[in-house]
Amino acid sequence: MHGNVSRLADILSQLGLTSRHLAEILNVHYSLVSKWLNNKRPLKYNSAYLKNLVEALISIDAPRNLSTVRAILRETYPDADLSTHEKVAVYLLNYLASDDSDAGLNLIEDVDPRRVYARAKIDIYRKFSGRRDALMRLLDTAIALSPGQELMLFSGETLSWHIDDEEFRREWLEKYKEILHLGNRVTILHTVDRQEEHLLHTITQWLPLHLTGMTTAYYFPEYSNSIFKPSLSILRNHAVMSGITATGFSDTLYTYYTLTPHFIREAELLFDGLLASSRPLFEKLERDNITQNMLNAAYRKDNSYNFSGLPLKLALNSEDFSEVLRENEISGERYEQCTVFFSKYQDVLLDTMETAFTRQILDLTVLERGISEGSVVSEFNWITEKNLFVSPRYFKQGLLVLAQRLQRYPGFSIALMDNYALPHMRNVSLLIKENTITIANSRAEKTPCPLIIKEPSIIHTFFKYFSHYWDSIPRIQRDRENIVHRLNHLAE
Repeated sequence: MHGNVSRLADILSQLGLTSRHLAEILNVHYSLVSKWLNNKRPLKYNSAYLKNLVEALISIDAPRNLSTVRAILRETYPDADLSTHEKVAVYLLNYLASDDSDAGLNLIEDVDPRRVYARAKIDIYRKFSGRRDALMRLLDTAIALSPGQELMLFSGETLSWHIDDEEFRREWLEKYKEILHLGNRVTILHTVDRQEEHLLHTITQWLPLHLTGMTTAYYFPEYSNSIFKPSLSILRNHAVMSGITATGFSDTLYTYYTLTPHFIREAELLFDGLLASSRPLFEKLERDNITQNMLNAAYRKDNSYNFSGLPLKLALNSEDFSEVLRENEISGERYEQCTVFFSKYQDVLLDTMETAFTRQILDLTVLERGISEGSVVSEFNWITEKNLFVSPRYFKQGLLVLAQRLQRYPGFSIALMDNYALPHMRNVSLLIKENTITIANSRAEKTPCPLIIKEPSIIHTFFKYFSHYWDSIPRIQRDRENIVHRLNHLAE
């Protein structure tokens, strides 16, 4: 391929296919195909044209078992796995995609070939929108490949490009769920950064996925004062996406995407080096150790914030809790473990509220739905191996108990809110104890066990965030008498 001849033109030539014939197959105007062939109209990765084009080329070469297309791809991706039609399609899609067809075409034409090991294709994406397109490309590739792939992620950047677009964030979450449920692995390396807002948003973005139990999470404990913040996303053996932000100069500048094996191997070595200096984000505990760890946390009489649905350990007495267990068909040893833990934890919790504050944030939408439909809670899922369902009867009883405890314990407060600042966390329950521990559960996913964080920087960040969030809730929604009245009214 030379000069302005595109990769598509080269493929058509080797397949013996004319541009007019291709236009007829794709049902597009001949002039559009002509622009593709002459690099006057780039084929963007996320365009329907490119996907239809790849399907057409695969179909045309299928009678030859894709021998022509495979031979072309191996020149650029010598180590690629092209064993199936699906994998060939993934690489062909990346081979033809370009966000800037002129970028780099003539940069090394005059370089001494004796000093050039190999030429690489790097697609360059611009601005935040380009970063989002590049990430979708990486995730689509992971989904298209056979199960067993590994994604490795590291970022020291701010997440403005990620969190500012709510539609993208929802799509991002669904694609990662699909990647995990297909049997792929995700290893993410969080950075403990002095920018607390950055750390908070990074971890909370990932918490719903970490709570599936199908990710591996670490944190890099070293601080960096550099104005340059890099990111690296790797699909092992297949693709690399990288970028960098220069703090104080501009937002995300460019994102680089390549399938060149040499770059992929270099990126994997870099990630492995960072990982070797990192620590697990969550405490890795066996089921038998979780109960004692949570009791040990309870014995530390620290201030705490709780975000959850109905907090069973606060809202039910022992008799009602036992009935909830029976309604969920929990019996035998699991029943005994639940009731013993419930009794010990509740005693410590009520005693703690004599000397420290316990602030409970309740989602009003969950309460209103719970009194009519019941509610799912996750407080005991490491014992029961499933979430518990609390029927409307005991849900209402729980609201009455909460109202009584508000009147009895000055250290206990409740805030009702209907516009949670982190909407993607609505199905996550959190307990943050100052200086001690952060515990997360999921009401939406089947979680092997609670996730427990003891890293001081992360606990401090969560505690500080919820302190600010608590103060931002209108005073009337935190007023003790008003909350008591509303809870009693809901339970009528």
